[in-house]
Amino acid sequence: MTILVPVLLPLICAAGVLVFGKKYPLSNKFFTFIGAVGALGAAVALFAQDFQMFYMNWCEGVLPFSLTAGTFEKTVVAALCFFAFIILLYAAKSKIENEKWFYFSFLFTLSFACGAAMADNLLLMLFFWEGLLVSLYIFIVSAGAQSTAFKAFIINAVGDIALLAGVVLTAAAAGSFEISIIKTGPVQLTDSYGAWAFLLMCAGALAKAGAVPFHSWIPDAAEKTNSAFMAYLPAAFEKILAVFLLGRIMTFFNLSGGSLGANIFICLAIPSIIVAVVMLFKQKDLKGFIAYNIILQIGLLAFEQGASLGGAAELVSHGIYKAAALSSMFLCAGIIEAAAGSTALDKIGGSLKKMKFTAVCFIISCAVLCKVTLLDIIFSNTYAGLYSGNTVGIIFIALAHIFILAAFFKVIAALFKGNTQVKPVPVMLNFSAGVFAVLALLFSAGWVFDARNLFVLEHAHFNFNWVSGVGIAVILAAVALHIKWPSPSFGDFTPPDFYQAARTASLAVSTGLFKTDRFFDFIIDVMPTTVIKRFSKKGSAMHTGLSISYILWALIGALVFAVLSLSGGWV
Repeated sequence: MTILVPVLLPLICAAGVLVFGKKYPLSNKFFTFIGAVGALGAAVALFAQDFQMFYMNWCEGVLPFSLTAGTFEKTVVAALCFFAFIILLYAAKSKIENEKWFYFSFLFTLSFACGAAMADNLLLMLFFWEGLLVSLYIFIVSAGAQSTAFKAFIINAVGDIALLAGVVLTAAAAGSFEISIIKTGPVQLTDSYGAWAFLLMCAGALAKAGAVPFHSWIPDAAEKTNSAFMAYLPAAFEKILAVFLLGRIMTFFNLSGGSLGANIFICLAIPSIIVAVVMLFKQKDLKGFIAYNIILQIGLLAFEQGASLGGAAELVSHGIYKAAALSSMFLCAGIIEAAAGSTALDKIGGSLKKMKFTAVCFIISCAVLCKVTLLDIIFSNTYAGLYSGNTVGIIFIALAHIFILAAFFKVIAALFKGNTQVKPVPVMLNFSAGVFAVLALLFSAGWVFDARNLFVLEHAHFNFNWVSGVGIAVILAAVALHIKWPSPSFGDFTPPDFYQAARTASLAVSTGLFKTDRFFDFIIDVMPTTVIKRFSKKGSAMHTGLSISYILWALIGALVFAVLSLSGGWV
């Protein structure tokens, strides 16, 4: 069945890479291309069918293997497969360390991501979702960053625990783990478990995408791994999967009749926005700058969703163009690194003057993320809810975008000032970055996937309105900020590091427990043993072997016995 191909074919090809990759290095790319192209072909074929479903009893009926492919699922799977194919073209022409494990993780990620998107059972979705931890760990370890891989694994695992708790509470409130059943009778946020289930599931989805405080592994990975990985997993797949899960969560719960759901989205989003905006100005490396944009964009996405409560389709379209823009930026960073030998901003100044196509792709992606394209100023046109009069939300986002745009001005200026020497790079690298830049531009203009018509700008609005006016005001304010205050330091601000805080707390707790254990060990074991040993040693010293000493000890003992007996001490 077509619905199984995006899940099974990449997994089978990943097994091929694992078996033959070391002995036959060319087979790594061969199997990966078969898996990626086959999955993309199956995703396209799914659009020719209205609906597909697969069901099979699995794990002795405890966990049914059920997949569905409606319009929402097909959109996400098509996006995942398309992103995988374009990034694979880039990776095939770039320098990859440990190709066997990179391409194995590449296929494994594609398989499990498609499985998570089409799963019709919460436990099955969680199974695929958790499986992505394996590929994430292998990706980073294969790049030689063991400590970063462990850090990423632990942070994502904690976020997944929140998702697990949310899944259990949602199933308890709905009375079923079957997604198709839950959607027919959404859980009320006012139910006993409703609000907690919604909060935990949203937190798990945002944690997967790198929201604060689950973010610190992303800048570390950007510094120590290759651009193909960063464009593939943190920038694209985790962003798409996060918006997919948020979209599904919105169908699990009844969000009408109150603002609790919107407030949860906004509260989860604000820390990511504030931390990322400040850290953008502190970055001295291009990949670090893009890494904090990953954190920023998931915060903006969640905030705008909370402020407008748009539908699932709008949310996915919004997430796809952000993922495309971020992937394009990372691929551009990889191109600059291959051409100039570094991504440090003080060493690549002027590189974009000599790499005109890369410069165009990078600027388009920056403009899309800053919301300054002609078709999409500040707010996505797919979010009609922003016209509902949420004045506070509009002011907050506008202020945030003033600093965001100023930070982008700073980086773009650094990339054009100077005279860094560059060397030619393969054309395919620029092709992949260009495809994502165009895709980001189209989606920001209002293009959405549609099962009947793939090329429809049904949400595009070309009329000038007050939102456009706010956008122009923000652009002017950002220009003024860049001129007057080009490098705000924000003091010695450093973002909260959940991983380091957890390590410090764990060390303090373990040290306290160790010292407590040593204290009781001293009281119960060491002290009695020491006293007995010393008494025994003194007693042994008294055994001199002379008969007179034993007679004296006998007389002393008899005297003590007599005294105790006469004084009534034995009563």
